[in-house]
Amino acid sequence: MYLDNCSSCAFCYDLKGCNDCLFSYNLRHKKYHIFNQKYSKEGYEQKLAELQFGSFKALQAEIKMWKDMMKQAIHRDMYNLNSENCTGNNIKNSKNCHNVYNVVNCEDSKFLYDVLDAKDCYDMNYSLYKPEVAYEIISTLSMKFSAFSLTSHYCNNVFYCDNCNNSSNLFGCTGLNQKKYCILNKQYTKEEYEKMIPRIKKHMRKTGEWGEFFPAKLSPYGYNESIASEYYPLTKEEALAAGYPWRDKEEAKRQPQMYEIPDDISDVPDSITNEILACSNCGKNYKIIAQELSFYHKMHLPIPQKCPDCRHQDRIERRHPRKLWMRQCARCNKEIQTPYTPERSESTYCKECYLKTVY
Repeated sequence: MYLDNCSSCAFCYDLKGCNDCLFSYNLRHKKYHIFNQKYSKEGYEQKLAELQFGSFKALQAEIKMWKDMMKQAIHRDMYNLNSENCTGNNIKNSKNCHNVYNVVNCEDSKFLYDVLDAKDCYDMNYSLYKPEVAYEIISTLSMKFSAFSLTSHYCNNVFYCDNCNNSSNLFGCTGLNQKKYCILNKQYTKEEYEKMIPRIKKHMRKTGEWGEFFPAKLSPYGYNESIASEYYPLTKEEALAAGYPWRDKEEAKRQPQMYEIPDDISDVPDSITNEILACSNCGKNYKIIAQELSFYHKMHLPIPQKCPDCRHQDRIERRHPRKLWMRQCARCNKEIQTPYTPERSESTYCKECYLKTVY
């Protein structure tokens, strides 16, 4: 986690310019370190061989060691690199951005998630390649002067559009490419378009529709099937009360696992791709495909014993929530904003204390 310009590092946290490090944290420009202790190249390679990353049992013990190590590391209040007047987390090279998460090269914006190169934007998710003056858009590329749209790319002045590309001056359109002056996918002249749009907006203001993204009732998916449920989990009752659709999943028939997975990847035969495996956590069946098995052999990693969904959930739980809490710096007691909740045990430092300690 939080490694920059590093190579050949595993089970590490907050390293910069490091290589060949294991179970280490808060290091800068180091090599051959294990638990923050310096080793010779030969000693490091010997220790690396002893750890037996190819063994499933050994790997589980090493994951526990990593989690214990994380409690010793110094955690900054929010990850904020080369940025000015910003709040949120995972922010790089940005200025005047607030409540933003996973953003790079952004300026004068608010409420951005997973965004690159945005300027003067608000309420935006999964949008890249210099969006500008955009509002409430999701999964887009290079959208300018646009709002209330999704999965559209390289457009400007488009509103309430879906899956439109390389277009401009669209309203309520879907699936258009290289078009302009269209309303509900119907072509108009420039003069007709500019005359009709104010009338449409006036009507939408009366009905309370203007200024809001597509209503949740139009979603073809249930809230529990969306990425939103990973970052903002709701019960079925909470989702329905908020007006979000919900889809109960049919329980698939499951087969018990009849095959015993070898502990070490070196002992795993190619025939495992013919086996039906069962998740050790939820019981769901899954398979190992040939390309996946090749990767595990190449990286000398054991066969996972959880299904892809449970492994994904494990990764999600390691991410910081997209929310800030108030707590005190563990060193100077100054009040700070941070994605670490007050009850968490990590040593969380303010920016000044973090820089003094780590550097």
